[in-house]
Amino acid sequence: MKKYLFLILSFIFLLETVSNGSQATENTKQKYAIAELYMKIQGFKSEGIPQKNEIDSISPFLSAQFIRLLLIASEKEKQRRQSSNEIVPPLVEGNLFCSLFEGYTSVCKIWQDSTDKNRFYVKLAFKDTDKKFGKDILKENNQIVWIDRVILKNENDHWVVDDIELMGNWDFGLKGSVKKILIDVGGTH
Repeated sequence: MKKYLFLILSFIFLLETVSNGSQATENTKQKYAIAELYMKIQGFKSEGIPQKNEIDSISPFLSAQFIRLLLIASEKEKQRRQSSNEIVPPLVEGNLFCSLFEGYTSVCKIWQDSTDKNRFYVKLAFKDTDKKFGKDILKENNQIVWIDRVILKNENDHWVVDDIELMGNWDFGLKGSVKKILIDVGGTH
């Protein structure tokens, strides 16, 4: 599934580049960084704060500060588990990188904010194959569909994700800035 998604996204970016008649535009490079990050995250085994090896796998797509906050929170999570004789709930439950607790099954669309060229919107979907959700929540083809916002920055002449704003409009799941969530968990800026 991930290879198929990668091929589709690569084809879209290739078409966009060819249609512009030039090398890849900044916009295409930005979208590619976002798409690559979301493809990597989709393969994570852990929920909540990623483990060190998972952070390493996505670090080429993240800002230095975002990586640092992830590493601090991951270490805090590890220390918390090791210091307890009992099973403790994670510091962050569910998928840290998107609004829906269960995560996402596909990236539907990526587009740039019209007022801020470093902000992008990502339309995500979760296909409810287990029929966990009621018809009142499911929207398109038995999917929950929502939009989160991704903030990019150019670091060392390379577009990277500097934050993700979780914008889901339901009562459950994470909300707001992922960096703020990590700061709250790690106790540092």
